[in-house]
Amino acid sequence: MDTRAEIEALATEFSKAFNNQDAVELATFYTEDCKMLPPNLPLVEGRAGVEAFCRQMIEGGCRSLDLETTDVLESGELVVEVGRYTMTIQAPGGDPAQDVGKYLDVRRRQSDGSLKIAIDTFTSDLPAPPA
Repeated sequence: MDTRAEIEALATEFSKAFNNQDAVELATFYTEDCKMLPPNLPLVEGRAGVEAFCRQMIEGGCRSLDLETTDVLESGELVVEVGRYTMTIQAPGGDPAQDVGKYLDVRRRQSDGSLKIAIDTFTSDLPAPPA
């Protein structure tokens, strides 16, 4: 399997875990020492931090996620993925809304050959809500 196909398969599996609302499974896609840079929030560090962040997203109404890989760059043990996302959000008692945006993941090849996310950042394409 070439690297792009591997990344696309991982993106599909990540979306599946998200759509199953499984924060524990989502965290397994990350390295132990990972960093997540969510928009408008503090840095999230480590797999346990990512699991807690994912749980908060799910509890906050994030319902489904679709990822589309647009670019892949490989250099040594690192693979950079750039893509677009579509997320459905429905806060308790609210109507469903859709968010679209982009993401960048830096994945590091592990000793077993798998790729795990070491750095993850994402941001919405929608205008910021009024202050």
